[in-house]
Amino acid sequence: MPEGARPLIILLVYLTNPRHQVANIESLLTASKQEHDGAAGMDDVWPAPLQTQEVVAAKRKAARGPERPETPSLERDLAAASRHAAIVLLQRLVRGRAVQNNLFEGKQKRLELIKELQLEETAAEVLPPPPASAAERAADALAAPAMVEILKILTMAEPAEQARALMAAEAARRPVVSAEEVSVRIIAQ
Repeated sequence: MPEGARPLIILLVYLTNPRHQVANIESLLTASKQEHDGAAGMDDVWPAPLQTQEVVAAKRKAARGPERPETPSLERDLAAASRHAAIVLLQRLVRGRAVQNNLFEGKQKRLELIKELQLEETAAEVLPPPPASAAERAADALAAPAMVEILKILTMAEPAEQARALMAAEAARRPVVSAEEVSVRIIAQ
C-alpha cells in the first residue's frame, strides 16, 4: 500500500462510521446555536432562522412575475342579448317543425304499408290456430272451397246480383234427391 493511502483509509473509516457522523453533526449544531444566542429557527428549522415570513412572501410574489392587469369585460347590451336569445329560439322551433313535417310526409307516403301491417297483426290475433288433428284438416279442406265461393259473392257490388249468386250456390250445393227418397225421409221423421 502506498504511503499516502493509509491516512485516507483511516479518514474514510472515520467518516463512514455513523457514531462519528452523529457526534460531528451535534457539535456543528451546538456551535451554531451558541453563535445565534440560542434562538430557534423559523417553524421546525433549527438552529438559526432562515428567513422571516415577509421575506418568504416577497420571494414568492417575485417568482410569480409582475401582477397582471384585470381582464377587461364588455358591457352587455341586454336588449341585444334578449333579441339574440329570441332569434335562436325561433330557429330551433322552425327546425323542429321542419323535422316534424318530414316525419309526417314519410308517414303519409307509407300509410298503406302501415295499415297492411296493422291488418296482418290483427288478423293473426283473430284467426284461430291451425287445426291439429287429421279430421279437422279434412273438414277444413271440404269447407274451404265453399267459403271461397261465398267470399267472392260477398265482394260483388250489386245486392241483387249477390242474392242471385247465393241462391245459385245454394242450389248447386244441394244434392239432387228423387221423390222416393223424399217420401222415405218424411216417413222416417
